[in-house]
Amino acid sequence: MSRKQEWQKGWKVIRKSDRMSCTASYRENPVKYPKYTKVERPKMCGPLAVFETRKAARKFKKDATGQRTIGGSWKIVRCIYVKSSDKILWEHDTDSYLPQFEFGFSPSRTDFADSVTCLE
Repeated sequence: MSRKQEWQKGWKVIRKSDRMSCTASYRENPVKYPKYTKVERPKMCGPLAVFETRKAARKFKKDATGQRTIGGSWKIVRCIYVKSSDKILWEHDTDSYLPQFEFGFSPSRTDFADSVTCLE
């Protein structure tokens, strides 16, 4: 029996110019979030990060753009997502294809998704 996928409401921080996730700007093939398009988590990659509240997304946006050298202008968009059973963000190591943990922690009110659809 397959598990029924239930959509949750959340918030995503993306770059205005190309709708790319702000935490993946260094990737060769970064995750992009077109409006009204269901985006699945990439192969060899952990879950996608979303925020449970707009307040948490605003705090992350302020902290990320203030403390990191990420270029561009960022925005917060409403989204719906299918919750993941995974609870840590990771991406494979390109040399060995083994999971390589990117973040030892996640910002407050972060949730993890197997798919995300941005609504704006």
